Amino acid sequence: MAGVQIISRSAGDPAVAWRGWRRIMTHTHTHSGRVTVVPPGGKARTEYLANANPRVMALQRHLYRGRFLRDFPTCAEGDVPPKAWKIGEFREAMRTVELVY
Repeated sequence: MAGVQIISRSAGDPAVAWRGWRRIMTHTHTHSGRVTVVPPGGKARTEYLANANPRVMALQRHLYRGRFLRDFPTCAEGDVPPKAWKIGEFREAMRTVELVY
């Protein structure tokens, strides 16, 4: 996609921008990263990397929909046991996200 601009941002870091398009692009980001794609004459599209990652979204749903209660049926109302957060799985899921345009 010639002429497209890609802007990569993370909290606390300066923006990084590219012009042009490569078939596969790799860029290291923090968990707060977001990528904006601006096609020539088109509307900008921003993806927040955590939200663009289906595995991260599934882990978040596991918490906010209370699905963790299946594994912790004796949990008191309003409590979320530390193991329910699945930190190791979150970490692994956040290692890579693939955006396809």
